[in-house]
Amino acid sequence: MSDGIATGFTIAVSILAFINGLMLLRSYLRDKPILKVNPVHPDTYQWFFRMPGSNFNNIPTRKYGFLIYISIQNKGIRDVSLCEWHLIINTRARKQIELQPISIPEPQLQHAQYIKIWPALGIKGRTLEGDTMVRAGDSIGGFAYYVAEVYGTDNWNPTIENDKITARIRVRGVYGKAAYAKITLREKTLDEVSELIPNIDKIC
Repeated sequence: MSDGIATGFTIAVSILAFINGLMLLRSYLRDKPILKVNPVHPDTYQWFFRMPGSNFNNIPTRKYGFLIYISIQNKGIRDVSLCEWHLIINTRARKQIELQPISIPEPQLQHAQYIKIWPALGIKGRTLEGDTMVRAGDSIGGFAYYVAEVYGTDNWNPTIENDKITARIRVRGVYGKAAYAKITLREKTLDEVSELIPNIDKIC
């Protein structure tokens, strides 16, 4: 094969590879999952609560629990599995604390004639699957639990205004794309939350 033919062949192969890459990129962008996250019943199910603190290097700590109920939708045309759902809260010092979820049993509440059970996101329970796969055009949901323990000055406390904490939830799929939502958490007592999840303050 002459040098001219070899060069032309190499160029043709490079062009075909480039075109193939563009087609794959187009398919990925067209078919990618599109996640959207929302609080479920935002005025009802989003809570924070205070728990007994402990000690860190002989310094008393202050402990807060956060229990949220969220829904994740996939508006794309490709299934996606979730790899994280983190809660981001602001401190009085205008710093951000990013919290990872802690495994909990399915929240449940005993009514007069039945027991109401909610899913725990990403956790297989005795009743519900707690799946993290979001099918195209479908949604999943569940409760997620987080804990923040701080010590030192009150500037490390979460920012509480009018008995509420404003936080953000970040959900990310395995393909890397993240979705955010603002969540307003209202204060509950530990006893009230323990009616849904007994001994929640012992879970860590």
